[in-house]
Amino acid sequence: LSRHLKNNLKNFGQYIVSAYINNSNILVIKTSSPEFAARLKYEEQEIRKLCKKLGSVPTKIKISSR
Repeated sequence: LSRHLKNNLKNFGQYIVSAYINNSNILVIKTSSPEFAARLKYEEQEIRKLCKKLGSVPTKIKISSR
């Protein structure tokens, strides 16, 4: 999932440090800085589309810096 998001999020994929779905079905994304965490929040719709392509549908997305 992490690699898929890094490779397919146009402008911000390179700033993703890790991405995984936890036991509560929440997609957790860690970024390299708070600035990019804030910017990725505007990409939530695109992130959901990319997850759906892999067959994962998180109930919520949590984005934070390391």
